[in-house]
Amino acid sequence: MFGLKVLFILIILTHFVAPASASRIYTFRSTVDFESGMDDNPQVNGLGFLPSAGKAFTLVYGIYPSIFMNSTGPESEWHFAYATAINQVGGSDLDLNSRSQTFEGNINAALTRNLKMRFSELYVRSPDFMTFNLSRGIVSMPEGFLPRSDLVALRRNSHFNAASIGFDYTLSPAATLSAAFGHEIRNYEKNPLFARQLSDQNVFRENLLYLRKINNRTAWNVGYSVYRYDFREFNSALTQNLEFGLSRQISKSFSASLSAGPCYIKSLNSKSNFAGYNASLTVTKSFENDEVSVAYHHRTGTSVGIGSVSDIQDLGLSYSRVLGRRIKLNGAVSLYDASQRLDNPAESRGISVSVILNFLLNRHWAFNLGGSHQKQEGTNIFNLERTRMFISMRFMLPEFLRLEK
Repeated sequence: MFGLKVLFILIILTHFVAPASASRIYTFRSTVDFESGMDDNPQVNGLGFLPSAGKAFTLVYGIYPSIFMNSTGPESEWHFAYATAINQVGGSDLDLNSRSQTFEGNINAALTRNLKMRFSELYVRSPDFMTFNLSRGIVSMPEGFLPRSDLVALRRNSHFNAASIGFDYTLSPAATLSAAFGHEIRNYEKNPLFARQLSDQNVFRENLLYLRKINNRTAWNVGYSVYRYDFREFNSALTQNLEFGLSRQISKSFSASLSAGPCYIKSLNSKSNFAGYNASLTVTKSFENDEVSVAYHHRTGTSVGIGSVSDIQDLGLSYSRVLGRRIKLNGAVSLYDASQRLDNPAESRGISVSVILNFLLNRHWAFNLGGSHQKQEGTNIFNLERTRMFISMRFMLPEFLRLEK
């Protein structure tokens, strides 16, 4: 966890760089979710080991404690969260019980009047990322490196670690130049049956972005990024991307952003190379009690978690609605299609649906109803379909400790 070491170093630096007379406020809150539910495919996770076992709903239950710490000062903000989970599966001769944990940290600091720094660290260890998030009330559209691998990680103890540091320099009231560096690691539980299909991965990335505001509602940007993908079982690849983007706050409740640009992918272990393009469109609309967001991406030469680099198209929809003073609905749907590139032996496509209904009972208790459905196909060994439904009680301590220094 290299990023975690960097995180603590930055905490110390921002703490001591702050003026001696400045005060910091530390607040702590906590939640515990007690869950019970039904899962129609808890044992095989689509890996084809037990084709004769069939699919039948099985009782599952778990406990999900979390703790959060925020710290604010005149020049910096820190946000940390830690969560763990103990999951049990009943009615099976297989050992399907599991434990998960995650740590997330973010630092935002003003180094000078015009220069700001941001750092983020995420570590997750879980055999089932989607259930781990949903059972804690997290519903979102999958993005990037982590969730794409989720569909093939069920019931396998997988590790994901991502760290990034970025700097934003204000050139003028209308212009900002940003640079960021990141490292992502994905390690799968070893099993010889998955050789040449699942492979441990390292991703190194560098980004440079220039953002210019046209007015209070419209901005354009141009960016350049480099990604290096290192796979244990496959050839390494280098991806270079050039991006042109435009964002517009059409109204107070309606916003849209569009980006597109060419890319070039080169194999670092062979003479193979190819060109492609990236494109994305995001639209968000808010109503009196609702919010809808739609996002589409086309990415060339990136990682989906199966095999090596792929061309990926994905479409996501998220929806939230306030049904009353104490009731809220959140849901998300994501579809993706990954095509083979370079020495990638596998292609895959899938759909993921999740929804949760939250009833706030009082300041300390909430009741949740939720469910998820996942389907993936394209390679025989990773074809899966899974449905899960649950109910949970959440105990909350909104602010059990406040310190001022």
